[in-house]
Amino acid sequence: MLKINGLHVILLWLAMTLALQASTNDVRTLVWSQLSAQQKQYDWVELKNNERLSGYFTYYYNDIVTFKSKKLGLLKLKIRDIRQFVSSRPASFNIENLAVLYGKFIFQNEKMTIYTHEGNITIGYDQIVSIYHGEAKESNYWNIKIGFNTNIRGGNSKQFDYGASVDMTRRTAKSRFLLNYIGNIANVSDAKTSESHSATSSFDYFKTRHFFLRPLSFSFYRDPFQNISSRLSYGVGAGYDIIRNAITTWSITGGPGYQYTRFTTSLEDESDYDETFSLILDTLYTTRLIHNIGFTFGYKLSFLDQESGSYTHHMITKFVNAINKNFDIGVSLVWDRIESPSADSDGVVPNKDDYRMMLSIGYKYN
Repeated sequence: MLKINGLHVILLWLAMTLALQASTNDVRTLVWSQLSAQQKQYDWVELKNNERLSGYFTYYYNDIVTFKSKKLGLLKLKIRDIRQFVSSRPASFNIENLAVLYGKFIFQNEKMTIYTHEGNITIGYDQIVSIYHGEAKESNYWNIKIGFNTNIRGGNSKQFDYGASVDMTRRTAKSRFLLNYIGNIANVSDAKTSESHSATSSFDYFKTRHFFLRPLSFSFYRDPFQNISSRLSYGVGAGYDIIRNAITTWSITGGPGYQYTRFTTSLEDESDYDETFSLILDTLYTTRLIHNIGFTFGYKLSFLDQESGSYTHHMITKFVNAINKNFDIGVSLVWDRIESPSADSDGVVPNKDDYRMMLSIGYKYN
C-alpha cells in the first residue's frame, strides 16, 4: 500500500505549482497588455468576437483595415469590428486638420495611440484620413483592375466587337491618383462601324478627412463617328467626400478647365479645331449592394461655349459580380453626349448621343 508522507505532499505541491506556473506563462504570452508597440515580430488584431490574428498590417482607408495573414491571406476588416490592434512596424498617418505622422501604434477602445520620436499622440480613429505602412513597397500603394470584352457574330454579316478598360488608383497617406480608360471598336463585314476611346486622370491632395484639392485633372476622348479626332481637357478644382465608409463612397468635384478639340473633318469655311474655357463638375458613387456585387456610378459634366458643343457629359454605370478576390464579371453602360455636335466636311451633323453596353471579365491586382 502506497504511503503518503510529508515529503510526498511537498513534492506533489511543488510539481503542481510548477505546472500551473508554466500554464500561466503560456497564457500570458497572449495577454494584450504585453503586446506593446515595441513588439518586433508581428502585428496583432483582436476582433470583438474574441478572435485574434497575427500578421502584417498594410493600410487603412474608408474605415477598412487591410491585414495580411500567412494562413488566411489578405483580409479586409471593418474598423468597427476590431477591439484592439497592435503594430510592430512604423506607419504613416494622415491626420485630419493636423499633419502626416510616422510611428508605431496601438488601437484600443476606438482610440489610436501613435508612438513618434516627438512623443505619443492619442486620437479617435474618426480623425484619421488614412494609414499606410511606412516601409511598404511602391506596389502596395496601387490598386489596378483590367477588363476585356468581346462579341463575335457570324451568318449573313460578320460582326466583331472588342474593347478594354483599365482602372488604376494610387493612395498614400496624403494623396490619391486616379486613372481610368474605356475603349471599344466594332467591325461589321470587315468595315469599322464604331470606335471610341475615353481616358480620365486626376490627382487629389487631402486637406481634411473629407475635403481635398484637385490641382490637376486630365481627360482624353476620341470618337471619329462623332466627328471628334481628339478632345483634350485640363482642369483644376476641389472636392468633398459626402460619404466614405466601408460600404459606400460618394464624392463631388468641381472647378474651371480648358478644352481643345480637333475634328475628324470640317466644312471648308470652318476651322478643323476648337478651344475654349470650361466649367467641370463630376461625381463618383460606389457601393456594395450585397456581399459580392458592387455598383459604380460616375458622371462628368462640362459647360462650354456654343462652338464647342454647349455642354458635354460622360456617364458610366457599372455592376460587378466578384468571382474571387482577383476576377470578376461586369456589366457597364456608357453614355456620351454632345449637345451641339459639329458637322463634318459633308455637312452631316452626328447624333448627339452615343451609347455602349459592355459585358466584361476583369482581373484585379491588390
